[in-house]
Amino acid sequence: IADDEVDRGADLLVATGLGVASSTPAATLATVLTEKEVAAVVGWGSLVDDRGWMRKCAAVRDAARRGRKILAAKGDMIDLLAAVAGADLAALTGFVSQSALRQTPLVLDGLVSTAAAAVAQRIGRRTTRWVVAGHRSADPGHAEERLGGGRLHPRKVLQRRVVEDDVGRHVAFAREREAFGAERL
Repeated sequence: IADDEVDRGADLLVATGLGVASSTPAATLATVLTEKEVAAVVGWGSLVDDRGWMRKCAAVRDAARRGRKILAAKGDMIDLLAAVAGADLAALTGFVSQSALRQTPLVLDGLVSTAAAAVAQRIGRRTTRWVVAGHRSADPGHAEERLGGGRLHPRKVLQRRVVEDDVGRHVAFAREREAFGAERL
């Protein structure tokens, strides 16, 4: 998809979450990659009560155990995606990686795309040169500094709270282009 868009003339791409419940595998990736406690990473998402949040924490905890074993044994990001994420996060990771390979600036929208970028950064070290966060999510797992070990921290971030998966993709492109133009390209 990134290739098609760049070939059609896109000079800025946006990566966003792909659907309901995508924050759970994204929180799992964040937990594994940052080595943080589950409760420090898992957000409320669309859950409405404490019991739902606890079930989400348990799911992330169990998946993170599998993910940590994979990283300890192989350190392979593709195997990690296969074990704790899904096709959507794998595709998004590929989108982020290919955007960087094509040297096309990419705006991240929320935890899901930031987790994909963190995996992509571990696959190809130059990825973060082409990535900027469109905003800082209220989700506790969406700390760019934490996910990227400092390498995903954008130079300019819009300090605002947005509703994930919808409003965030309507980033002020002029400001983002200015940030890339002045600091990256």
